[in-house]
Amino acid sequence: MRKIIDINRLSPLRRERILIFGNEDVLQTMALKALHESGFRRTKCCSGLTEAVAILCNHLVHALIVLSTGDQVDPLAVVRLVRSGFFGPDDIPIVTVTDSTTCMVVAPLIPDTGAVALDISDTWRLATVLDDALRQRAHPTVLSVDDDPETHATVSDALDELYRVSCASSGEEALGLLKDRSFDLMLLDLMLPGLQGDEILTRLPHPAPPVIVVTGVDSVDRFRCLMTDGAYHVIEKPIDYGGLRRTCAAALRSGRVSVLSKMTIGLERSFNSVAELLIGAHDALETGRTGRAKALLAEAQQLLPPLVRSASLDDFL
Repeated sequence: MRKIIDINRLSPLRRERILIFGNEDVLQTMALKALHESGFRRTKCCSGLTEAVAILCNHLVHALIVLSTGDQVDPLAVVRLVRSGFFGPDDIPIVTVTDSTTCMVVAPLIPDTGAVALDISDTWRLATVLDDALRQRAHPTVLSVDDDPETHATVSDALDELYRVSCASSGEEALGLLKDRSFDLMLLDLMLPGLQGDEILTRLPHPAPPVIVVTGVDSVDRFRCLMTDGAYHVIEKPIDYGGLRRTCAAALRSGRVSVLSKMTIGLERSFNSVAELLIGAHDALETGRTGRAKALLAEAQQLLPPLVRSASLDDFL
């Protein structure tokens, strides 16, 4: 007989998005039950690593749960993959739920990654452990710039639990806050006392956070100018809660992609320089100039990323 869940016993809905990775159906069911009863009902389950990576890259995920029994999934490898930062934020809370044998093996190593290890028998504690991890994690910071207190209240209400919102009522105040600390995202009104929103766009410090313009102006030409000046997106008033959350999530992902692209370009330039140095070292060896070859190899080694610096000079010669 199918058990009917008493909705009156369920906790209020939490807004965090939780990704559950693992291919064990029974364990997934146990995890979902523990989470749903505690209000974590915005969950997504996946069994393939490729699908999990795609979700982490393209969606705002607030926490990851890794399920494993036997040797089906290596929880430590998954945790380290996420902590690399190439597939989304590297600081999201991670909880592993594994069988007793696997838990004994990974438990001593997991704390170094900032994750939490649970035994399957402790799955009932999953929601509590996850809640503690989410509270300890720093939420993305948002600067809301608007002279209307009602707009600040709307933004704070819409982004509650997901972001830490700071408010500024003028352009001068906003630029002052940006000088003192960094923000992950900025919501900017156009019509402000003193400096106008489009003028603020041209005065932002570098690197600047993604900027979402929130305005009642509906001019297509104005929108085009704002995007040219560096705005990520334009939202019209009155603000739609769901639309604002989706746009903020997309803007944060855009910021991560931008950083990753810059890293990739930097690596490509480094490897091109290394290639030229190695060719020079090879030519030096061919003509018997061992000292010159060693000098070029030492210079090449310094350009390589730390993870690639594994061999000594003598290994090359």
